[in-house]
Amino acid sequence: MPKTPSTKLFELIQSLSSSEKRYFKVFATKTSTSNSNKYLVLFDAIDRQVEYKEESLKVLIYNKKEIESRKFSELKHYLYELILKSLQAYDEKTSIDYKLKSMLNNIRVLFKRSLYSHCVDILQKIKKIAYQYDKFLIILEVLFWEKRLAYTESNISFLNENLGRINTEEQDLLKKITQERHYWTIFFQLLISLKKDGIARSSEKTTELTNIMNSDWLLEKNYPDFHQAQLLYHRIYSIYYSSIREYEQYYATNNQLIELMEEQPKRLKEDVSTYISVITNQIFSSGMLRKYDKVEQNLEKLHSLKPITIDDKYKIFLHYYLNKMVLCSENGNFELGVQLIEQREKERQQFKKALFNINYSFIYSYLFFGAGRYEDALHWLNQLLNYSGKIQRQDLQSVARIVQIIIHYELNNSILLEHLLRSTYRYMRRRNRLYQFELRILKFIKRSSNIITKKALREEFIKLRDDFLELSKDPKESPMLRYFDFISWLESKIEEKTFPEVIKEKYLIKEIN
Repeated sequence: MPKTPSTKLFELIQSLSSSEKRYFKVFATKTSTSNSNKYLVLFDAIDRQVEYKEESLKVLIYNKKEIESRKFSELKHYLYELILKSLQAYDEKTSIDYKLKSMLNNIRVLFKRSLYSHCVDILQKIKKIAYQYDKFLIILEVLFWEKRLAYTESNISFLNENLGRINTEEQDLLKKITQERHYWTIFFQLLISLKKDGIARSSEKTTELTNIMNSDWLLEKNYPDFHQAQLLYHRIYSIYYSSIREYEQYYATNNQLIELMEEQPKRLKEDVSTYISVITNQIFSSGMLRKYDKVEQNLEKLHSLKPITIDDKYKIFLHYYLNKMVLCSENGNFELGVQLIEQREKERQQFKKALFNINYSFIYSYLFFGAGRYEDALHWLNQLLNYSGKIQRQDLQSVARIVQIIIHYELNNSILLEHLLRSTYRYMRRRNRLYQFELRILKFIKRSSNIITKKALREEFIKLRDDFLELSKDPKESPMLRYFDFISWLESKIEEKTFPEVIKEKYLIKEIN
């Protein structure tokens, strides 16, 4: 069986920004070899491909000559390495990490040639920059070089005067590194919990989160004195407050994070990815608190951000459209939401990587549902339900099954409903997600097939609506309403209005209040 061609070169080229591609071509020309033209031809050909097709590339490179697989593999490998070298040179111009590492490499070069005074001058510059950006591992290496230089030059006077200072500085740096490492551990523990369940609906889940937060490192007396750890400290609380639905504190924590980040504009020029995430979180918390003016402000802030990487650009695109669509679902403007879907699908073509996002599948489905386009709503809901990620967003998988049943109810698919009711019930039971909210709507759908008169059906809608209003006061039950406004759907049936009409009326009341 022939070996499957490697797509690593294709993936690397597709990941490059326009400026990185331009830089590579200049770099490749400067480091020209007898094969440089072949590299550029291969580079451009792969860049044009939407899907990797190796055979067509071989024909292009070798024309009508005999194609040698080994030589082509070597050509690909060399091009891959050449691109990496060009990216390293590119990043040295824009990245503090690369700049500091390059300066440390200069120390090694100068030390080897016994130019020790040159080394001292560069070490001072490295240390100053590294402290500005909390690069503590780099500073530890600087301190090592200070001692090594003194030892090499037999500068006992320097060691006598500075060894105590260096040891104290090293201990302080190691404490900071340890503190940051502990914060990262707590952060990832919370992130795993959030990605699995979204929000805490059970006492067991709340206890799990509380246990994670019961760390001595999070005590007020241990509040960090350096920027990177301060960011992590507040991000930990941001995730926690989001998980337990303390939205006022979630909003306040996100504000603290934004202020911290905007105080350090130089750092934002280095890395904007966390800033994108925090603004996105603030949009969500503002929406939950009905601060719709803040939602709009932060959406514009997000949209106007200048991305540093392609991933940044994709995240801005992803979260901007997602939150614009969520706002449409909140204010009942489902037709505009559908227009945004069409606009987003066109713009999505600029990204050659197709990342699947289950949040988008759900909001697409919700907007089509609100616009009365049930078949389209089902299509996107099935994208979510067929998603193979078994851990991520079990909460969204659960609510999607309930919405799927409601859509089939709207379509009068009575034959399918019986099967869906059974499979959904089994799914909820297996995952311990069968709360009263889910249980009552499943029972209602099952009973509704036997209700004959319009009056009796309306009474059932009223009873279920009242049950839901009561359940919405229970922290374990209310998360269902975060994703889909079941109460407004029931009220549209009771009042004989459209679903968007009920949503819009409620939104206007929220704005007035």
